[in-house]
Amino acid sequence: MKTKAKSPQLRTRKTAAEPSAGEPIEILLVEDTDYDAKRTMNALKTGKVRNRVNWVEDGVEAIAYLRRQGTYSAATRPDLILLD
Repeated sequence: MKTKAKSPQLRTRKTAAEPSAGEPIEILLVEDTDYDAKRTMNALKTGKVRNRVNWVEDGVEAIAYLRRQGTYSAATRPDLILLD
């Protein structure tokens, strides 16, 4: 079993089944379980929409991400937020 990181950490994964025109959509995934996050990112990888997934583990990190606080000062504004 994997352990959680001690400090907030942003994990980004670019996923796209096929190249498509336009910019990829930005997705913020809020998921506290590594297994479920990986399953979700895998499902998004097989989709036909280009996307960039940023994963945080809880609501506190999600708020910091959205407010661009601390380690998230350069975070991009998500087009879609997925909550577990």
